[in-house]
Amino acid sequence: MGGPYDIVERWAETFNEGEPSAVAALYALGATIWGTLAQSLTTSPDDIETYFIQAARTQEGGPAAAPLYHSGLLF
Repeated sequence: MGGPYDIVERWAETFNEGEPSAVAALYALGATIWGTLAQSLTTSPDDIETYFIQAARTQEGGPAAAPLYHSGLLF
């Protein structure tokens, strides 16, 4: 992977494409996230993947229905 911007861009693309496993794979081993929809810290690779799978299911129409990334800008 490239620099930080490239990683963020790839994150947004995989999220918008509805690929929660691919989003989770972008996180480093040992990463910790507190997702917008989470009620606690997510601290393992499996839990990060599960978080994004559940987040995709809670969005009406899935992640592609409400893009996070468009034309080089993060929203």
